[in-house]
Amino acid sequence: TGMSMIALGGVGKGKSTLVKSLVCRLVQAGRRGLVMTDKKGEWVPVAHYLSGDVISVGHGSGTRINPLDAGNRPRTNAEGQPLTDGEWADMVRERRLALMNAICVVTEGRDLTSAESNALSYALDRAVVRAEAEGRAVIIPDLLTEVLSPEPEQLERESRARAFEQLADTLERLVEGDLKGLFDGPSTVEFNPWAPITVFNTRSFANSSDKVKKISYACIQTWAEAAVTTDEYGQRIVVYEEGMEALNDAGSLQRMMTQV
Repeated sequence: TGMSMIALGGVGKGKSTLVKSLVCRLVQAGRRGLVMTDKKGEWVPVAHYLSGDVISVGHGSGTRINPLDAGNRPRTNAEGQPLTDGEWADMVRERRLALMNAICVVTEGRDLTSAESNALSYALDRAVVRAEAEGRAVIIPDLLTEVLSPEPEQLERESRARAFEQLADTLERLVEGDLKGLFDGPSTVEFNPWAPITVFNTRSFANSSDKVKKISYACIQTWAEAAVTTDEYGQRIVVYEEGMEALNDAGSLQRMMTQV
């Protein structure tokens, strides 16, 4: 009953042509398309052909995406009942935690300890409260601020204190490191859920390290998924180009499974 599929095959066997043809025909039949990571820029002509949108991400693009944006709120829950404020808050929190956990797992190359998971959850909740009190969306620097200055009782245990230190090192890479300016502030672009197809052009990451690619793709995908978690914009086919990079990474795969 699943709606997912994987296209496998050797180099030059026509995988990309097959998927592009399938997507074009489905879009022309009334569906909408979403290409999460166009790593070679080959989906850009497809988007233009279908009168869709292209969002270029990476240094030099001038685009910044806030992966912690709440996204579009569905009208109903999984049971078809009106979605309550509490259910919506839980959905957004789960998505944000899944992303930040995936980023930490990719960066550290290991699962988070219990202390680190608890510290991450604590910092996210406090960052959201502060951002909402200021009438704006929470951003990753807010999370870093909370990690760097937790309440004194959070540091009473040595394991928790070490957890905050480790998280700080991880988050600083997003704010001050090689990803600075890409995912560390309010979004400078909006996702148009009514576009026939939206393509995220990630060609600029071609020469980046594997960690930078995985973190960037996770941020982009989470932001886009948050915009299409509702079916109010029609049926949509979502493409993860060269998705094996996500399937062979535990953190990335867990994040993707959370969104299904």
